[in-house]
Amino acid sequence: MKGFLKIVLLIAAIFPIWLTLAAFGETSSTLETSVSVAAPRTKSVTTSHIPSDAWKEKLNNQLLKYTTRKIQITEMLMTSEYLEESWLGEKFEVETADIRPQGSNVLTLKFMDDQGRLNRLVRLPAMLYVEDKYWVATREIQRGTKIESTDLRLEWKESTNLSRTIPNSADIVGRIARMNMSAGDVFTESSLERQHLISKGDRIKIAVVGVGVSLTAIGMAQENGLKGQTIKVLNIDSKKEILATVTKAKEVEVRL
Repeated sequence: MKGFLKIVLLIAAIFPIWLTLAAFGETSSTLETSVSVAAPRTKSVTTSHIPSDAWKEKLNNQLLKYTTRKIQITEMLMTSEYLEESWLGEKFEVETADIRPQGSNVLTLKFMDDQGRLNRLVRLPAMLYVEDKYWVATREIQRGTKIESTDLRLEWKESTNLSRTIPNSADIVGRIARMNMSAGDVFTESSLERQHLISKGDRIKIAVVGVGVSLTAIGMAQENGLKGQTIKVLNIDSKKEILATVTKAKEVEVRL
């Protein structure tokens, strides 16, 4: 009898431990399954890439259609924007108004539908080669020479290092060369003497401007004048000499 009780007590002592271990095993298995099921999904990441050579060629052909500037892509840069190869046959325009001749640029592509409505907008960074039309010398010009209309012509030039150029031939003809120039050199403000908008003895218009006042009179310049310069002017009607600011060719302004 005593032996039987010892066996019962031993089983009672061992059984809870075995049950706990079994339960833990099941729980652990369940947790592993739960973790496996509940594992977070990996988010798709858009990677940067360089558009294909086919797109570079397509864009350069499109840019050749613009006649005001010569623009070509020399290098496509890394972008997160994606261009489908299937879009190569679609109609699109390239904005060129804000393109800079130096450094990287962002080309804006506007894809249009058959009704001419905006369908898709893509922005692509790129390095560009840019040419603009400039007035250049047709021959060698010595310093101090007065520029004639036959001394200049329009020519395409790379825009990278050019600044303070003169867009209108009328602002070049009649001015004096400030330095020696070779054929093909671009006319800039620094290559020409500053232009007198008014010469001594010119008959000029005097504009009198103030709060609630706007009058005009005729005068005669008593000295040469550059834009923004203050010169002496004789009012022909009053015969009085006044000081006025040069605003444009043969015009001065007096502010009250």
